Amino acid sequence: MIRFATTLFWIDLPIFLIGTWILIKGSDMFVDAASSIARRWHVSELAIGLTLVSIGTSLPELATSLYAAFHRESDFIIGNIAGSNVANISLILGLTLLFGGAMSFPRKLLKRDVLFMDIVFVVCVLFFLFGRVPGYGP
Repeated sequence: MIRFATTLFWIDLPIFLIGTWILIKGSDMFVDAASSIARRWHVSELAIGLTLVSIGTSLPELATSLYAAFHRESDFIIGNIAGSNVANISLILGLTLLFGGAMSFPRKLLKRDVLFMDIVFVVCVLFFLFGRVPGYGP
């Protein structure tokens, strides 16, 4: 087992603070460079910002899923993906309803999306119960 911390707090604290400072400065430089590229290529800064946010929120899941894949922990990967999607959808809908009030949807859109989410839910339950898609694999 690889340890990423020492037993001495006085060593861990400066490492944490330096790492946090490097992370903040690196992200500032990254965002500034992306904005510069957006201006040079005449791309909307909003589009670049949304792209950066989407990448930034997906990278932790990618990193943990890759780590789990190298250690042959497929259950963790499925849980990571499902949990991330449920949390993102719940947080976005919850905050929208909290701050924006009621949301109106066309009935056709609501029926189609609910059907799709129900199918995805059933497939995830089948993965959980059987550990594989029936008809595929050993």
